[in-house]
Amino acid sequence: MRNAIRALLGLTMAVLALFGSLSTGESRKPVDSAVSSVSTR
Repeated sequence: MRNAIRALLGLTMAVLALFGSLSTGESRKPVDSAVSSVSTR
């Protein structure tokens, strides 16, 4: 169950990063750093 939640969170983060990069290139940087920090855990 925990893995499913983590996968959902990762997917949501990826989608958010994608939309962020589409709307503005500047808002993509903080999201990228957040994703990298989550993936390292």
